[in-house]
Amino acid sequence: GLLSYWPNVDFNGIDYFNAEASDPNGNTVLLKVQATVRSINDLPSFTWPTGTSGQDFEVLDQNENELKNLIDFNATDVEDGTTQSRFTWRLDGFEGNQSHLDYEQFKIDSSTGVLSFRAPPNREDDKSVLGNNEYSLRVVLRDRNGGEDEFDMTVRVGDLQESPQILNYQASIVVEISEDESPVSWDDVWTDLSAEDQDEGDLVYWYH
Repeated sequence: GLLSYWPNVDFNGIDYFNAEASDPNGNTVLLKVQATVRSINDLPSFTWPTGTSGQDFEVLDQNENELKNLIDFNATDVEDGTTQSRFTWRLDGFEGNQSHLDYEQFKIDSSTGVLSFRAPPNREDDKSVLGNNEYSLRVVLRDRNGGEDEFDMTVRVGDLQESPQILNYQASIVVEISEDESPVSWDDVWTDLSAEDQDEGDLVYWYH
């Protein structure tokens, strides 16, 4: 006969069982079997807050000019449970594409899994690969035995209304005219008075 043995899921170690053979005359023989189940590394996996899944974090939004923690990743696996200090984290190109360098704009704490931009993103100074203020990257999770899992995600940078800035700004401008003199043009006393707005380019309105 053919003897088959299936250990319980995630079991490793030594197991014992009996096998009995008999003939048509009723004679039997008992076979005692010792089976050694070798341990193999179970791959780690990402864990998500209660009531959510990875799909809820595939696209995240952040306003420009902010530097904050985008997400704190967590993990689990059979050998290490949920002890986060047993996992490490790193970043890679989106979908494993090494030439997709959006991930270089980010940093992740290798021991805690906290992800953030390296510097506050500026929507008017777009550094995304596709030039659309959407940064795509891969987060790689690794356990103590070298097992890995990956998660691909995109961070969208939102626009904030920014105040215009006066070029060649001075706290005060002194203009001297004689009494009863007609008003003078700004061009006569200040030729470099100009302003810019990052949101609107050079379109700036002046009021007094």
